[in-house]
Amino acid sequence: MELNEKIAALRERMRQGGVDLFMVTTEDAYLAESAVDYWRSLRWLTGFSGTLAYAMVTQDAVSFWTDARYVIQARHQVQIDQVKHYDVTKVGADYYLDWIRETLSAMEGDQLVMAVDGRTITASRGLLLQENLRRLHGKSCTLRTDLDLVGDIWKDRPEPAYQPVFEHEMKYAGRSRQEKLADLRARLAENGADHTIVGTMEGVVWLTNMRGQDLVNPLFMSHALVTPEVAKLFACVRMIPEELREKLRQDGYELYDIDQAEEEIRKISPDAKLFYDPYRMNFALYSAVPEGVEKIRGFDQVNDLKSVKNPVERENFIRTDRMECAALFKFFHYVKKHAADGNLNEYNVSEILYAIRSKNPEFLGKRSAPLMAAYMKNAAGPHYFPTEEENTAIEPSGVLLVDAVTHYYGGTTDITRTVYLGPCPELEELRKDYTLTLRSLMDLSRQVFREGVDGAYLDSVARRVMWNAHLQYGYGTGHGIGYCIVAHEGPQFISEPSYKKEWAFCFLPMKPGMVMALEPGVYKEGKYGVRLEDNLYITEDLTNEYGTFYRFQNMSYLPFERELIDVEALHPDEIAWLNQYHQTCWEQLSPLLDEEEREALREATEPL
Repeated sequence: MELNEKIAALRERMRQGGVDLFMVTTEDAYLAESAVDYWRSLRWLTGFSGTLAYAMVTQDAVSFWTDARYVIQARHQVQIDQVKHYDVTKVGADYYLDWIRETLSAMEGDQLVMAVDGRTITASRGLLLQENLRRLHGKSCTLRTDLDLVGDIWKDRPEPAYQPVFEHEMKYAGRSRQEKLADLRARLAENGADHTIVGTMEGVVWLTNMRGQDLVNPLFMSHALVTPEVAKLFACVRMIPEELREKLRQDGYELYDIDQAEEEIRKISPDAKLFYDPYRMNFALYSAVPEGVEKIRGFDQVNDLKSVKNPVERENFIRTDRMECAALFKFFHYVKKHAADGNLNEYNVSEILYAIRSKNPEFLGKRSAPLMAAYMKNAAGPHYFPTEEENTAIEPSGVLLVDAVTHYYGGTTDITRTVYLGPCPELEELRKDYTLTLRSLMDLSRQVFREGVDGAYLDSVARRVMWNAHLQYGYGTGHGIGYCIVAHEGPQFISEPSYKKEWAFCFLPMKPGMVMALEPGVYKEGKYGVRLEDNLYITEDLTNEYGTFYRFQNMSYLPFERELIDVEALHPDEIAWLNQYHQTCWEQLSPLLDEEEREALREATEPL
């Protein structure tokens, strides 16, 4: 079916079910960014391939909501009659709630129904929707979360493709699953609770010291329910090797099929005290909690525990970043050398980087995310992805933006560089914007901050340079990185307070041991995009009579583009920092390169 035919079929199903407004999201039952095909309802319905969006469908309108990373992409992909696009970063904190109230208020009748698949929204969003609908004046609106209307019309919907699960060895994990369960139960006791639901795959894989292959990230579809006596793991049990199943049982786990999660949650004793995070479980799981159970709301303790990396994780992270930076330098050297051949495009360069990484036995192969490579004007969309069908040839001029996310056994990396390929008409403007982006990254990377400082404070450090040039990028400056889990991890987040996320929060204090990606940028539609991203961890700086101070320590060392740096626009301390950074690049990467690549690295890291 064409997109408009799908919308028409959905509207007919809504009429049959008595639904006045239906909401479709990009989320799956596990709140994962990279959902498997079974959960890609919004992509199937609208053609949108980004990781964050919501569509509201009524009988005469479609509203499509996404953030600044995907606005250009959404306008291009979502070609539906009467669709109206919204940028959630520009319409206030309530996003689409006002639109829902206004739309329902204008409908005929006083008994209305809004529906959404409760597995595809967080508990917080479900509760927010319920409260929002109670604010309708003169009308009654019921929220139904037991309907999957897209599934009803998606006749060739693929089944979930479960893949084998493997153990993340102690030399990588640093702490056993028994120790992690003990840590979690201690946290629950501190909060006056004895039960908790682990509603995300990220939390489950960290807690169990297991990894999977169900998604591009090393995850497996799962939930968990932790009680005082046992931890119940809900997954595709047949995909867990028998030897590993036995280890889990010995370590205090009971194994259940993935579809049994809601049933087991309904069995929680009414005198239990359940600690829950409404942002870290879907609304269907939350709704399964029996009446009478005392609910203690707070931030997900598993997420909080895993955000601070233990010493083994941190050392592996540093080693992994070094390996990835060497792979990326080899890749960039190849692209620069062969850009004039006429054979490279945004899509097929992924094969080159894959071949380079695959020589490393710690590389997690097919579980790596696809390469985000964007040439010139395509890079103006911060999360532009080329496809085999739609991509642009790479020429020996201008710039190629490469956002390279990948996974190794010893960590996840998320590194971005804007690569110079040759002179172009925009070069002077490009050099100015590249230098501003570099200064923004340097400012935050070098910033010392006091204990207790949160992400909103730090965000303004990076944006100062941009604001003084009357520029702005429409996403958060920095996010946490998972440890062989996901590239975007909470709960910490560096952003403006107005930029809302459900998996991370800018008002939470930064802690030593957290690993962050910092990624300022400049985006000019129709021209180009510039982004620079490094991975760093937070460490203690010093303690004196004024308190305890922290700083960032770089983990990724990858040269910046000399041809795009306006040295005259840099302060002496910035030049000194860059020269030291490039000296470290040479020391770390040169032993991992061949002779030709080392010569290129030598030129790239000469003092400014």
